[in-house]
Amino acid sequence: MIIVYLRIQRVPNVSPFYKFVQNYEMQRLILNVLALIFLFVSCKSTNEKDIIPKKDFVKVLTEIYITDSYLSTLDADSARKVIFPLYDNTFKKFDLDSTTFKKNLSFYASDAESMNKIYEEVGNNLKKMNEGYIKADQSRMDSVRRKDSIRTALFQDSLTRVNDFIALYERQKKLILNYKPDSTKWDYKKASQDFYDQTGLKGNLNLGTFLLKHIPPPVKSSIDSTAVPKVEAKSIRNDQR
Repeated sequence: MIIVYLRIQRVPNVSPFYKFVQNYEMQRLILNVLALIFLFVSCKSTNEKDIIPKKDFVKVLTEIYITDSYLSTLDADSARKVIFPLYDNTFKKFDLDSTTFKKNLSFYASDAESMNKIYEEVGNNLKKMNEGYIKADQSRMDSVRRKDSIRTALFQDSLTRVNDFIALYERQKKLILNYKPDSTKWDYKKASQDFYDQTGLKGNLNLGTFLLKHIPPPVKSSIDSTAVPKVEAKSIRNDQR
């Protein structure tokens, strides 16, 4: 630190004009010396090797605010266990420690206007990060809702099918256990057909007739054209018995 000590001696029996000149020259000297001192200090501060660029200092403050927000969600005992490792990890990203961070903070805080702009940039960074988290969370919730809607639709479809099977079972049981013959002559074929129609089952099929109708004959073989009617007639006679 440079201390400038100036001693002004009173000059007796001088005119007021000389006194004015003497005071004016001393004031100029003092102002010039002070200007040199401030210039020297300013140049030395800006050339400090521990001072990081402004954009990096903004990133440091942004991460520190995030760390502070996380620590505020913990209880006191848990916060004390992790506070130093968290801050140390943040400082190491920018080759800082607690001492150099304080030096950078003092350097940028010496200019109020510059520091105000730094805090504005930090606030904008935090706002953008918060908006990104909100969008990501909204996207995740939309995905969960879509999966839930598909799962619900499948469940409703399965439930509908189960209810249909239960209703079909109840109708079949009633037809079997609560059959009441009418006054007309009972007809086995008609009753069988009614049963199949009401229950939705496929019945009244004759295997022999089905095979003869749907399986083509061999290429070099002959087949009796009356075979199908004969089999059907035989099936009808067996049913009538």
